[in-house]
Amino acid sequence: MRYLGGKYKLRKQIAEVIKEHRGLPLRGKVRPYWEPFVGSAWVTTQVDKEPIYASDINKYLIAMWKALQDGWEPPKNITEDEYNAIREGRKDVSKALTAFVGFGCSWGGKWYGGYARGEDRNWAREAHDSLLNKIDKLQGVNFFQANFLQVEPPEDNMVIYCDPPYKGTTGYKGTEDWRADKFWNRVEYLSNKDHKLLVSEYKAPDKFDLVWQQETKTDLNTKDGKEKRIEKIFTI
Repeated sequence: MRYLGGKYKLRKQIAEVIKEHRGLPLRGKVRPYWEPFVGSAWVTTQVDKEPIYASDINKYLIAMWKALQDGWEPPKNITEDEYNAIREGRKDVSKALTAFVGFGCSWGGKWYGGYARGEDRNWAREAHDSLLNKIDKLQGVNFFQANFLQVEPPEDNMVIYCDPPYKGTTGYKGTEDWRADKFWNRVEYLSNKDHKLLVSEYKAPDKFDLVWQQETKTDLNTKDGKEKRIEKIFTI
């Protein structure tokens, strides 16, 4: 399923960084893992060894992941009229379907950012297939709805991978504007409580250390092709 800012292309590389920080020198045990900006869950599919927690501020998205774990199958076709009716609240549907349509059937995977059309593709069918292909890898994940800036981690001594809205962007429609300063303060606070925080961003405050980087191409088209960026992971 397409998702604005999703880490499909880098999921395996990021999971390796996470794996390096989860190991404990005690009978092969690992530190509990939490992904508080789970989004499309591409990185989560690459993380093994429970306990694994995943959360998001979007209650519809979490409802979708839980429904998929319970065997729900999303539709293979969504018309533009259906899309608009769900977006405008004129059609009473489940939270799971609201999320599926809001992300999987929207242009660029942006939350109700406009009905995806063109290119002779069935975007709903592609989102349907993508979700069903990955859900087996997510059966042991504990999904829950939460605001990272307000909730305490589910367990002690966790490895926490954050893929927040990047600086200068906004969060979901209907939520308060994203505050990068509050986010970095929260990361430092949790780090001081013996959690290991790993953060995807292009830049970080000076006190944070760069632990991984890789050039990638965004989905943004320019006159020279796809825009190149350097994806980075920081810790403290």
